[in-house]
Amino acid sequence: MKIEISIFGDPFIPAELIKSSLINEIKRLKIKNRISFKMKNFKDSQLVPFNSKEISEAFGKPKEVIKISKKSHILITTFAPVNREVIENCKNLLVIACGRGGPININIDYASKKNIATKMIEKENLKLSGKVVTKISIVKNYCPAEEYHQRYLEKR
Repeated sequence: MKIEISIFGDPFIPAELIKSSLINEIKRLKIKNRISFKMKNFKDSQLVPFNSKEISEAFGKPKEVIKISKKSHILITTFAPVNREVIENCKNLLVIACGRGGPININIDYASKKNIATKMIEKENLKLSGKVVTKISIVKNYCPAEEYHQRYLEKR
């Protein structure tokens, strides 16, 4: 069986980086299946606020995800929108993997109803036993957060 994987990168984690990590893991596990990759990187300018009950923010548009993932078995993303429309149009989808702590770009409930497994980094973070280190550096090209992120606690 040939496995098709679609990978959606963003300005922070490019698709090529995800692919190379995945290839290393495939080699380590000695997986024999033929695997094909389709990839797309979204840019900062493609951040789209979704004010729906399904998802609230993502890079890119669902139609872009469908175009690349139509025949995919596995979809890997950090910020690409994976809403009901995407799930309905990607009939072969078995797994959705998300590399962000709060997957607000994925309709997890609908994926579960369609028996699509979801894997989130948040679940993996719970397994960590050591300290998490975050690099702090001076930002040269600072962009303020979108309006809907401003004064979050006051709006709750």
